[in-house]
Amino acid sequence: MRSAPLLLLALHAAATRVTKDQWQAEAQNALEAAKPLWSQASNGCVLTISGNRVTTTSDSPLKLCRVDHGGAVDAKKTVVLAMADSTKYLETRGNWEAFLNKAAYCRKTKRALYLWLGVPSSDILDARHAAPWATCRDRREGNTLNGVKTLGFLALFEGPQPPSSILYVDADAWFSDVAFANDQVTPEAYLALSSDAELLGNQNRIGGPKIPMNGGLVFARRSRFTSQFFALWWRGRCGKKDQLPLWATLFAAWS
Repeated sequence: MRSAPLLLLALHAAATRVTKDQWQAEAQNALEAAKPLWSQASNGCVLTISGNRVTTTSDSPLKLCRVDHGGAVDAKKTVVLAMADSTKYLETRGNWEAFLNKAAYCRKTKRALYLWLGVPSSDILDARHAAPWATCRDRREGNTLNGVKTLGFLALFEGPQPPSSILYVDADAWFSDVAFANDQVTPEAYLALSSDAELLGNQNRIGGPKIPMNGGLVFARRSRFTSQFFALWWRGRCGKKDQLPLWATLFAAWS
């Protein structure tokens, strides 16, 4: 991963300030464009763990599945969201153990775990859509599938019985032993750092390049702004890094 210079090379950002009217108009267009995708996935899918495999109740190519981890769920708690393009990818070594770790943590802490499965067709995934504040300058063909996680946020926040908050964690990421052992180290504790914050993230402060925000670990509170943000992040897909449209959307929101 490269930091801000890559953003400047791959995305051409407009020098003008993004107005509230611009943001609202572009966000509404992005929400309407994304709705057919996330609504297709909101089909009541349930994913069950069976030995070293998983099964789902839906055959849809796009699905948001509630993971049956075998425990009780407190609907008031932050839900955990992960993403994979297929069950085959989920069941590969490393990803499988990380998935079981997430399921165990959610069962222990009585919270829901959701998994987005599937990727839109290539004509949709690889499309490029310029915003008034950013134009993709990556001349390579194709866009990363990692940006599909934004559709998972939208399916949860815009769908039936939406949660009040979501923690997205990459498929290969784990909850630490501290998270299991210390009841004070919770998603709710991080969100409590600021009651006004609608998005929380990290900048790779330990290891790796220092970046505006890492797309592999994202806290979000349900609000109109967050739905707009994830829709614009999805619409801005650009090349092999989903971080680039994430940062461009952040800069537009901050302007």
